[in-house]
Amino acid sequence: MRGRPNRTAPGAPPNAPPRRWPRPLRPGSLLALLLYVGLAVWITQGAWRASGSALACANVDCVQATWFLGWVCFAVAHLRDPLTTTYLTPPGDPIGLMWNNAAPLLGVLLAPLTAAAGALVSYNVGIVAGLAGSAWSASLVVGRVTRHAFPAFVAGLIFGFSPWMLGEVRGGHLFLVSLWLMPPYFLLLVRVLVGDERVRLRSGILLGGLLAAQLLISQEVLADALLIGVVAAIGLACASRHSISAQLRITAPRVAAASAAFVALAGVPLAVALTGPGHHLHGRLENPSANVADLFSLVVPRAWELLAPFGAAALTHRFGGLFGVAYLGVPLLAVVAWAWWRYRVDPWVRGSVLLVAVAIVLSLGPVLRVDGVAFGPPLPWTLLLRLPVYGLLVPARIAPFAFLGAAVCVAMVLDRLWPDRSDARLAWPATVAAAVLLPLVPAGPVPVWLAPVPGYFVSRTLPGVPNGSLIAIAAPPAQLGGVDAMLWQVDADFRFRLAWGYAIQSGPGGRASGLGRIGPLQDLWLRLELGSSPRLTTGRADAIRKDLWRWRVRALVVGPVPHRALLLTLASTVLREAPQWRDGVAIWLLDPGHGAVPDR
Repeated sequence: MRGRPNRTAPGAPPNAPPRRWPRPLRPGSLLALLLYVGLAVWITQGAWRASGSALACANVDCVQATWFLGWVCFAVAHLRDPLTTTYLTPPGDPIGLMWNNAAPLLGVLLAPLTAAAGALVSYNVGIVAGLAGSAWSASLVVGRVTRHAFPAFVAGLIFGFSPWMLGEVRGGHLFLVSLWLMPPYFLLLVRVLVGDERVRLRSGILLGGLLAAQLLISQEVLADALLIGVVAAIGLACASRHSISAQLRITAPRVAAASAAFVALAGVPLAVALTGPGHHLHGRLENPSANVADLFSLVVPRAWELLAPFGAAALTHRFGGLFGVAYLGVPLLAVVAWAWWRYRVDPWVRGSVLLVAVAIVLSLGPVLRVDGVAFGPPLPWTLLLRLPVYGLLVPARIAPFAFLGAAVCVAMVLDRLWPDRSDARLAWPATVAAAVLLPLVPAGPVPVWLAPVPGYFVSRTLPGVPNGSLIAIAAPPAQLGGVDAMLWQVDADFRFRLAWGYAIQSGPGGRASGLGRIGPLQDLWLRLELGSSPRLTTGRADAIRKDLWRWRVRALVVGPVPHRALLLTLASTVLREAPQWRDGVAIWLLDPGHGAVPDR
């Protein structure tokens, strides 16, 4: 078998084994990619089999992600700013998408498909590409430090199809499923921090460009990756304290090149985030003490795992963190421990085990939780709560880095166990791979979110509503501002604006809110959908009519929602006329004098 170049790590002790530096990047296995894609399609098969509006997810956030894909495509096609929008709020209250999970880079990459087949198809394709691409990226990177293809393929399965990734697919978080930049990030980070003099500044420039691209996919993942990078740099400095001055002379220019490339490429998005709509918001939507990994969740599977024992669902219900699953399983943790005990002299094993340990500790959040009960002293995440940006992050979302480190450990163990002759002792690596992968196998495909679009919004034109007009729509689920109306807006190719929508925006008192400032009409609809019987007073009816006039609303639409009859009665009382029925929706066309038609 062809050998690989060996280089000694800077500052390594004389008896340390030579460091295997990776070879130049080479095309990955096409067969492995096809297998990853096939597995991703099987996991999302419900969305491909369902007719109509079907998304591969079990949470309303997939509707928001689909809207973001549609908006970026629309904005680029009509030369609008894709990083801000006024299509989900009343006039004069724009939303900054850099403070949302808009993933504009994914929107640009999928824009041709969105324009041709629609945003719903783009979302499902994006999920498949996120799973398969993340797995393939990990296999490519791991394959550069292993001798055989099979260990790298297993590493791709562990990272790209981990319980955490499949949990985020269920959650509808396209921006978190698309982690295909993270494996090359850590490879470049290693080259920048510990590469010898022959590693040029090009590695730093590539690292900065990769970070800029990640900013446009997920700011949260970028912040987590930078945090891990800082921890790695501190650990390296402590391990090489006797030669730190020499290493700094080599590393500093590469870090400077990475910083310069990042600022140059990400300057505009950063300016929008720091000075545009949303930069003044305060407060957090996620509770950092709630969406964390429970210590038991590392070894107890969720109910949607194939090998979940009886009673696991009742136990895991107390863990918290509905979608971000930190379940690694006992066999995987055992292999990581074995890799540390047996091969810790290998720098790649040491770094991977450190990555696993740091990611697990940080994912536990500010306080240790065991079986849903918090106890013990504060954990390191407490130090981040008062830092800008990091105080808003969700601890459980740093868990995928633990799977990446574990994947590298498993690959290194399998590579060492692989026999020199292909016909001897193959049972050992196969057994280890099966023991690690079986606990991670899901019980079946992810559920499907169905959101049929009324015929009124499918037509090329909306009768009685000029393009660009503002429409107030009551659509399910009302508890989140009628997010299905966002899909109707996308399906209508953004021919109208919505008076409200589900996005991080300015709420009461300037606090971050998912629904914005709730007016009297929206409050009336929300109370009704939550099961109460709101009383329509004269003052409330006047306030609703005042808002409709002030916002220059051109139409009020009630879609197929629960309690529809009562809602129609209340709306008819407010507007003092009966609705028109058109293609499955009730619509009130307001006086054209209420609003002018914005340019489109």
